Amino acid sequence: MARDISELGADVFDDTVVVNKSKISPKKRNYIIGLSITGVLLAGAITASVILCNTVLLDYANVTNVTYYFTPQTALEEGQESTAVLYKLQSDVTYPSTFRIPSQVKGYKVVGVAEEAFAGHTEIKHVIFPNTVEFVGERAFAGCENLSKFTWGKKLYDIGVDAFDGTAFYNNLLKQTNILYDLPSGVLIYVGKDYLPQGIALVSDELPESEYASIKAEYGSTSVKKFSEYNIRNFCSGAFKGNDKITYIDLPKGITEISKSTFEGCYNLQGLDTTHSSLTKIGVRGFAECYALNYIKLKDTVDTLEDEAFRGIGLTDSIPDLTHVELLGDFLFAECSELTGLTYDLTIVPNYMFAGCSNLATIEWGVDDAKIDTVDSFGLGAFMGTKFSEFVVPKNVTSIEDETFEGCTSLTKVMFYGNPNYELMPDLGGSYIDDDGVEREGVLKGLQLIKASAFDGCTSLATIGLYGDDYLDWDVTPNEFHFPRSLEKTDINTTVSGSNNRVFYGSAATKVVFSANTKAIGSYAFANNSLLEEVEFKNADKSRLTTVKKNAFENCSSLQSLTFPASLESVEASAFKNCTSITSIDLGSTKIKSIPSELFNNCPELVSASIPNSVTNVKSNAYYQNYKLEYVILPTSITELQSKAFTKMRLDGEGTMPIFFAWGAGDTTRRNIASSWKDITVQEYYFLAEGEEKVEGKHYWQYVAGVPTIVD
Repeated sequence: MARDISELGADVFDDTVVVNKSKISPKKRNYIIGLSITGVLLAGAITASVILCNTVLLDYANVTNVTYYFTPQTALEEGQESTAVLYKLQSDVTYPSTFRIPSQVKGYKVVGVAEEAFAGHTEIKHVIFPNTVEFVGERAFAGCENLSKFTWGKKLYDIGVDAFDGTAFYNNLLKQTNILYDLPSGVLIYVGKDYLPQGIALVSDELPESEYASIKAEYGSTSVKKFSEYNIRNFCSGAFKGNDKITYIDLPKGITEISKSTFEGCYNLQGLDTTHSSLTKIGVRGFAECYALNYIKLKDTVDTLEDEAFRGIGLTDSIPDLTHVELLGDFLFAECSELTGLTYDLTIVPNYMFAGCSNLATIEWGVDDAKIDTVDSFGLGAFMGTKFSEFVVPKNVTSIEDETFEGCTSLTKVMFYGNPNYELMPDLGGSYIDDDGVEREGVLKGLQLIKASAFDGCTSLATIGLYGDDYLDWDVTPNEFHFPRSLEKTDINTTVSGSNNRVFYGSAATKVVFSANTKAIGSYAFANNSLLEEVEFKNADKSRLTTVKKNAFENCSSLQSLTFPASLESVEASAFKNCTSITSIDLGSTKIKSIPSELFNNCPELVSASIPNSVTNVKSNAYYQNYKLEYVILPTSITELQSKAFTKMRLDGEGTMPIFFAWGAGDTTRRNIASSWKDITVQEYYFLAEGEEKVEGKHYWQYVAGVPTIVD
């Protein structure tokens, strides 16, 4: 910050070196129109002597608290000079009605006026710019209600949005349309306000005369105007935002960039042609929410389309050619709700590219899908909320990213590359299990990851099938998910803050089939799949599954049974919560070490749930409302039973559920067993070894013909 100079005298300026906030910061540099003033500065005799290297006129001897900041040498590019920017006029000081901005301060050239520098100074009526000043920040003179006159400098080219808001200068501009033509060539037109007098088609001077009439007829405008009639040289941020008078735009030759929100919300704009311009970039939300915009022709010089550039526009059956664009922003065509289909020629689909295009139902990867093999990635949320009923994922797409198809309620079938004769990628090393259960070297080409919320809310998705080379030989079983052998995870650390991995949350399959190569099932991955009846692990003895995360099968109310492969090492809390129809969950051959909280919460039909010898603890509420569970055998590996580990295991009046400890009543070496590890619906039994004496008050069990049997 510039330091306070109130006690140093009128002829002293702050020369503290600080980071240059001029031009002014990328987020705050919202300039109106680039302009080149050719008018001559006010000529007149200045009789007072000039002090401080001609930075303050003698008339300003009583001006105090004008602060500046300077560009530090460390922030300069090679060959640049350090410059100054007029930063602030103190709010409680009265300044002269005519204010001349100095050209130098302490030897530094004054090149700009910061945002809100003069704001609210009603005593100022006239501002004189030196020829050194190049830019004026947003709202620089806002609220200077008596300011009616400017003497322009010759190098001024950028004026920030609302720089003259609430001034007499702007009020006069509103009342006297001819003021637009009275000012010098290249004059400022105060855009950002609704100054066009009627429905306008703005067209390039290079547009052939023969096309004027057709434009007028096509877009229904009552007036066709050339850009030169308005002396427009460039566009600032928000320049025409919300202007309902523009129906067609043909950009002129000199325009190189559309700034942030320049034409945002021009809801009557129907057509955009950039081929006569020198356009290279369209900034953030440049044409967002132009609901009628259904024709776009981009010149091949355009290499940058920033975030949301065309969000919510009126395209119906195509998007412009993007093959020459090098930088594609996020949400580029998001919420184009009238878009029904398109041809796409790029190798990637950026983040949220078509998110919210609620009627988008078809896509061709090049004409007749000729470029489908060049597509290699989808961004986050690329097709979120679209209307596809079927979708074929190109074979070179290796990952379905977060939210890619989230909320696609019309999606019924998805196809992945699943040719048995996979192309291997040996350079990546590794190995895989083939369909015969044989381990082979290499990494399979095809889909490897399905990430967080990829198909979350796809409530009609019932079928995932596989296709072969040339996208033929489809292998589809209706209402079943069959994942390719290349798939390693339906779980990955999400990049969406706070999101669970709800990969297939709420989908409609009745059966899910995993290959032996799948390593993890993510949190909430199949939660709320109310039609899911069966889960199969192919080649289970070779399976690489290690992790089932929290709530993975929660609310799968039709699921009948689950048998997990021996490779499983971890199952997390609530994985089977509210599986109200499940009768059997076999974890007996796995390597899991914990029965986590609420694992079997509200599984009232569960009859058997084997526990492997690797388990060391049972967490709180792990077993809850398992009314039909015949019994539980706790292995000798158990070291901990938490409070309420077993609760409400029988309905009132229906007796108790036996828990068989694999250790004897005399084993006192144990264990961290909470006093409240069970409630009255549970009865514990100790293993009675051969020849062991019973202890009064204890209950016992033994194996009889391999079946645990109470021997009280």
